[in-house]
Amino acid sequence: MKVAPEAARPRPGAPNLSSRRRTWCRQPPAHAVRPSCGRPARRREAPSSNLAAPHRGGALTPAATAAGSPAHAVLLRSIELLAAMDLDGYIDLFADDAVIEFPYAPPGRPARLDTPSAVRDYVTAIGAAVTIESFPSLVVHHLADPHSIVAEVALHGTAVETGAPYDVQYVWILEERDGRIVRFRDYWNPTHTTAATGSADGGGAE
Repeated sequence: MKVAPEAARPRPGAPNLSSRRRTWCRQPPAHAVRPSCGRPARRREAPSSNLAAPHRGGALTPAATAAGSPAHAVLLRSIELLAAMDLDGYIDLFADDAVIEFPYAPPGRPARLDTPSAVRDYVTAIGAAVTIESFPSLVVHHLADPHSIVAEVALHGTAVETGAPYDVQYVWILEERDGRIVRFRDYWNPTHTTAATGSADGGGAE
């Protein structure tokens, strides 16, 4: 006569699968903090002060224009003016002895502008080539010198001649004096601007 074997017992240290509870995480709404299975939900951290809230056209809001230094204030003012396509106001931000430099300027384009008339002609040409609509992102790098600042800028607009979207990333290095720009270095990829505008003339929007 055969005796029925005892129910298998788990080996020492082996997990007891029969008593394990399953935890299911329901997909939260897009605006909610995503919970983690079996752990308390983390509180969403406030955005860093170095990362501006996405800006989608029109003038920047007062909350987005809280400046941390004189150079930061001038930078944010310049973006306000460009987003509003107030090119005359933007040109007036440059001091009479201001210098604009383009380290990656393509052949046939000036690498340096150092007179008020050259600055005005350049900005006017940019306005004729591109309709600036928004600045989707702005990352600011504060320097030890409060009169200098570095910014990573994403600019969105439309090329006037081709109607193509104009989405270009820039790195700007700005120096100010008495609330006006005295030196501006503009780094951008000329191939991106050429693809949007159909010519190299549409590049380097400050």
